[in-house]
Amino acid sequence: MRRILCAILLLFIAAICYAADSEEIKQGVITEQQQEAMVKRLMESQQVNEPWIRVCFMRDEFFYGGEYEKALEAAKEALKVAKVSFGPDSHNVGSSLYYLGKCYEALEQDSEAESYYKQSVEIYGKVLDQNQTPTAVPLYALFELYKKQGKEEEAQKIEERLQSIQKKQEQDALDFKRKFE
Repeated sequence: MRRILCAILLLFIAAICYAADSEEIKQGVITEQQQEAMVKRLMESQQVNEPWIRVCFMRDEFFYGGEYEKALEAAKEALKVAKVSFGPDSHNVGSSLYYLGKCYEALEQDSEAESYYKQSVEIYGKVLDQNQTPTAVPLYALFELYKKQGKEEEAQKIEERLQSIQKKQEQDALDFKRKFE
């Protein structure tokens, strides 16, 4: 379980880095021009569209600033833009659903959070291998939610699935390493 947590935490480092950047923007350390350059680099590197990136930045800024209601509205808009721009079964829709779950959980609306986490897992399952890290992120959020609610049986099922993902990733890493030996 510790390895699973470490792998998932690495994914959140990017979000934390962004949160730090957001704080620097608020304090005036990063200028508007630098923020625009960050958006441009992100769009070029991930080949996504500008409106979706912008609304995701807004969502994150509100979320990490503790303004969960505003973050929720931005997350809903991000989902709409993702569905139109990338199609209903895209990785970006899965990501948008996950962040909706995070917003609802922050607002202590756990049944809504659970629903969005499950939808995110479902979308990732359609567009990615079930054993890839992006699938693990909403799964881990669901695991934590179930633990918080005392739903031990459901949490155990999710934990087993997370362990399966970890084993698959470890095997994939070994296979990749062997290609270069």
